Amino acid sequence: MTFLGTCSPVLDDLLKDQDEVLDTQTALKHMSRETLRWRIKSGRWQQPCRGIVVAHSGPLTQRQRLWVATLWGGSGAALAGLTAARLSGLRGFDRDQEAIHLLRPVSRKVRASAPPLDLVVHYSGRLGEADVHPVLRPARTRIDRSLIDAAVWMVTDRGAQAILAAGVQQRLVRVGDLCAWSKRTRNCPGAR
Repeated sequence: MTFLGTCSPVLDDLLKDQDEVLDTQTALKHMSRETLRWRIKSGRWQQPCRGIVVAHSGPLTQRQRLWVATLWGGSGAALAGLTAARLSGLRGFDRDQEAIHLLRPVSRKVRASAPPLDLVVHYSGRLGEADVHPVLRPARTRIDRSLIDAAVWMVTDRGAQAILAAGVQQRLVRVGDLCAWSKRTRNCPGAR
């Protein structure tokens, strides 16, 4: 039996792997434009923003919201900061839990319509393969980069110190890993 009646085992696997969220280009590789339009217009699927579809009509789960944000961000985008750190196990920083922090390469063109999410988009000229976890999905920065970014994006120095200390105390990262990553970013604003 196929997932949501798509008649394509490849599409079924993709929908399962991505929590039922796809970008429209990928969906169109597996179905006609008319079929996709019909699924959206009939209410079987939904389109939270241009370029992204969700293969059901109900409310989005938190995980689906993360997929929508990451796919909207495009190639090279990754969940970052507190969002990625929470996914890696960071506890105690739940005050702004609904906000999704997304990191995009500076070279990425901004899409016209952002998804209707509490989305905070950050840009980096230093976002490479070494910064993004190679296996975990949706794409997210590694824990050392996530904690450093979260600290840099904090409003106060005390908040930044608390995030870094919590990451070490919760055994998510070693001090040496944070120091190594911070040496790479000495010239970045806020890296002090």
